Amino acid sequence: MSTDNEIIARSLEEPGAFSEIFERHIRPVGAYIRRRVGADDGDDLVSETFLVAFRRRSSFDGRNASALPWLLGIATRLVKSHRAAEARQWQAFEASSGSTQLGEHPHAGADEQMDAEAALRALAPRIAAVGSVIAPVEAPSAAAAEVLEDAARSVLAGDSLLEAGQYTRIDVTTELLVTNAANGVPRDPGADAGFIERVTTVYYVPANRDDDWFIDTTGPREIVDMIGEGAEELFDRVREGGETRADLVESYPGGIQGGAPIDPYRDHYDTLSRDPERLLDWARGAAPGYESKMLMDLVWLDLAPKNLRSAAYQALALLPGFSVVGTDGDLTTLERSDDIGDGETLIATLVVDTASGQLRAYTSSVLQAGGDGIAPEGVPDMRMTFTSTVVDEAP
Repeated sequence: MSTDNEIIARSLEEPGAFSEIFERHIRPVGAYIRRRVGADDGDDLVSETFLVAFRRRSSFDGRNASALPWLLGIATRLVKSHRAAEARQWQAFEASSGSTQLGEHPHAGADEQMDAEAALRALAPRIAAVGSVIAPVEAPSAAAAEVLEDAARSVLAGDSLLEAGQYTRIDVTTELLVTNAANGVPRDPGADAGFIERVTTVYYVPANRDDDWFIDTTGPREIVDMIGEGAEELFDRVREGGETRADLVESYPGGIQGGAPIDPYRDHYDTLSRDPERLLDWARGAAPGYESKMLMDLVWLDLAPKNLRSAAYQALALLPGFSVVGTDGDLTTLERSDDIGDGETLIATLVVDTASGQLRAYTSSVLQAGGDGIAPEGVPDMRMTFTSTVVDEAP
């Protein structure tokens, strides 16, 4: 299965290939729009979202395997414009309450909308049935659930690869979007400057977890992109006001850093349920709207007990909305969107190695109802990638 960025690149030469993007993302995009404007107006905005995406496909950031954050960013702006148009129509109605003139006919632009829908039908025959497919997703796709169940089985079947004295080396590369939003949310519409920073940290986890763990922060740290005229000033201000990362290798006896375990739920491993449904209930209660992140925290870095990691994958398989967006050998990319309140939507993407049950990458973005602000379309708030190898010694 091709990834979204591969399909979009191909569609530049073969426009009909873009229909795969429509088929793949019509449900989450439709559900996102309908929750905001209702079913009646939702159908038209879904059509318009994919038409805009098709026309602007050459601007898609090919570094991103998934197009869903990009599509939802387009949808967010269209919803905002739609609400503004409704407000103008209502104001016109109030201003002419005693007249037969409404100022702007509510069906103005209908011909253009029909043209948009016709163009989309040429790309994706299913557009004719759009109203039946944009209902909120109530279960993960069968393919996504199967991938997560496969990962759960692989975790249980896997044997420890470490011998006494060896370490699991885990390279974690993080790309973080930083903006000058007053509320700290990167995509706040009020932000007008930002930058993307990439940092690599290496963990060395011993075969005997009671031995010393090591964290290496001497890896590369670079600015991937500067966004807006005030980006450099913002970067300098963040560096001056924040904590400076020391480029060194430090040891942590028993994996305790600053009085707390490096693996965040270690103190709860014995009490967390191995029943997937109960584990999902725990995640929902602990962090409503962020339950997928809570469960993924149990599988990242492969630090939790095998049966707990397996249960976490099975609990993820019970969550609604997961879909498969790409495969590459044993690596499968899944994504999910969640309304988290106040007009915000959390987009999560994970790359799972189904052969080993390891989580290889994770990205997340919080989309704002008012638009993306300065944030480039399709660029996540945070992207983390993981690689694991077995080594005989720590630095």
